[in-house]
Amino acid sequence: MPVQYPTSQLTIIGQLSERWLNAQLDEHLPIIVAEEKERPIGVAGRASYRIKRGSLSIEQHAGVLFATLPLALDISVCKPFGSGCFQYGSCTPRLDIEMLWDGDLSANYELKSPNLAAITRERCRIGIDVTPQIESTARSELAKIQRRLDRTFSQVDESVATWAIESHPPLGVWPEQCVSWSVTGVRQRPLRVENLDKDTDPPGKHLTVGLQATGQLAVFECQGTLPTSPGHSLPAPRITQTLPSASQVQVPERVSVESLRTALHEQLDAALGSHRLRQVQLASDGVYLELELGGAECGLAWFKAQLRVVGGDLRLHQPLALSPSRAARKQLLSQLSATLSERFSLPLLGSPWIKGEGKRWLKDLIAPAQAQLTQQDLNIAVTKFQAKSASVQVATDGIYVFHAASFQLRLSAAQRRNERSSSLEVGSD
Repeated sequence: MPVQYPTSQLTIIGQLSERWLNAQLDEHLPIIVAEEKERPIGVAGRASYRIKRGSLSIEQHAGVLFATLPLALDISVCKPFGSGCFQYGSCTPRLDIEMLWDGDLSANYELKSPNLAAITRERCRIGIDVTPQIESTARSELAKIQRRLDRTFSQVDESVATWAIESHPPLGVWPEQCVSWSVTGVRQRPLRVENLDKDTDPPGKHLTVGLQATGQLAVFECQGTLPTSPGHSLPAPRITQTLPSASQVQVPERVSVESLRTALHEQLDAALGSHRLRQVQLASDGVYLELELGGAECGLAWFKAQLRVVGGDLRLHQPLALSPSRAARKQLLSQLSATLSERFSLPLLGSPWIKGEGKRWLKDLIAPAQAQLTQQDLNIAVTKFQAKSASVQVATDGIYVFHAASFQLRLSAAQRRNERSSSLEVGSD
């Protein structure tokens, strides 16, 4: 009777606010993008210009995801005369820089780099329409940025693809016991724009994405050999439009047969008085206990019990005497059944989980990942943790306790103190 590991589902929802995206933009791109005064332009005289950016906005229409950065240009030309330069023309064209991208991951977990485009909102006429020259310059600059973006995304994709196929160390979830995660399926909810107002800081528009991994958590001794699995490569993600927000996990803990037998003898030998526990046998339908009866009712008696988790301990549930005979003996066996039920309890490694410390336990478990995310100004939050009833499975090599829980994992930008976007509206001074 080998152990049958139940299915676990780990879901993580990522969200980046429009406000945070603008804060990052403020750090890397000044409000005045470029500025120059009285630059010689040949027979036309001299040109002055200033390019000011506005706030980045994120939108989604008909399934297309894009971000828009408005640019305001202030252009003037003048003719030198004496010690001065007399302005004879000006214009204030408006351009939008748009980034369009596909929010679906590829089979090897690649995310395509966004496509850049410049859209003219207001043209520029100084005697003649010079908009085509402005657009040509914008396209040339965007082509350079596009190549840099493609290289950056290529490097990120390569790192993610490598991570998806390499092996990862097991998690030391309990003292001396580790858990490996065998993923059998991955679902992705595509990147999209959502208005998040309830229980969200900061509220407003967010880029959101969801990933759910389905598989089994298997337990083994940390010094032992990693259990065999279908392979380390993650399966290609399947696209879905909806994902449950909560993770549902079954974290296993193994109690060896020897540990159970030792605990039963240590706790029951004194409690049974003149009677003695002779042997313990495990079967798929429960635990069988053979008792040697002392006193007037000497002989052998077998009891069958289920194993249950009660208050963080492994207990004998409803021990039942098999084939009781005379009334006096039946009364004795009933008393012994009560003793077995009341006097045996084996503390589990997962007791803190069951007793309300699961959220802290989970935070400690993901602390190494959080340390790496902090370097990227990202944070992973554990919310709505709820421990559920643990289940017990008897197998050939021991008793497996599956600690069930649900919780939510949210990946978001690390909130900085007094963080706010300093972006100015296009057209303001």
